[in-house]
Amino acid sequence: MTHASQTSLESLLGPLPHLPIRSLALDFRAWNKFRQHNLISILAQMPYLREVRMVVEYGRDFAGPIAFLAVPSWRGDLTHLAERAQDEIMEMRRDLGVLGGRREVLVTCVLLTKGGEMV
Repeated sequence: MTHASQTSLESLLGPLPHLPIRSLALDFRAWNKFRQHNLISILAQMPYLREVRMVVEYGRDFAGPIAFLAVPSWRGDLTHLAERAQDEIMEMRRDLGVLGGRREVLVTCVLLTKGGEMV
């Protein structure tokens, strides 16, 4: 990663703790990239945050309405990643003494679908 792209990521993520965001959805590929740049710490510092969705694409033809579906149980790998991220956020909130840190932040992994159906 070049210095310019790293600076761009930092400028994108930097203001997040100061915004009153309650729910956030991130593409799974972006999640993995941002995680390398302190994403968990940034999410932990967001006192209003209550929900984070890790979004996995299902297919690529998204003309028209889209929807989120829960990840099927057979994708335990994704469920485990979401649970681990949730635990890390809550642990960091406690360590940082973040306002609202006692409130749970629910992290889930969802599928982005066309019209709410897996096509």
